[in-house]
Amino acid sequence: MLIDHSDESIAEDLRDGTSDRDEAISIILSSTIFRALAYFDFALATGDAQWREMASVLLGQALALARDGNAVPLWWITRVAASLIDDLWTNSYITQFHARDLKGARIIPFYSYCTLCVLVVRAEVP
Repeated sequence: MLIDHSDESIAEDLRDGTSDRDEAISIILSSTIFRALAYFDFALATGDAQWREMASVLLGQALALARDGNAVPLWWITRVAASLIDDLWTNSYITQFHARDLKGARIIPFYSYCTLCVLVVRAEVP
């Protein structure tokens, strides 16, 4: 059975009394945390820091909702996720290998270099 967790569905459930405030907050926070983690995963895969920033913004909004809604366990989960993505981004190969040479030219990012190596090896293998 497919459960609808759209904004409209949550609002309707709150209006007609089939859902309570705590359940709605839990659904919203869980969805927001997973969306932020998906954005962060995409940022790591592409090297685009904009997606990491969007993930951080989402987690900041989730922290505020968890705090205001007294959702203590979800506040902790959100807080840990926010701290982890900041640390993981800082120590990721994306940021570590985006060094610049002495002339300021950008060095090929590590993941692009690996892809290039795979393509070269495939081209050389008969």
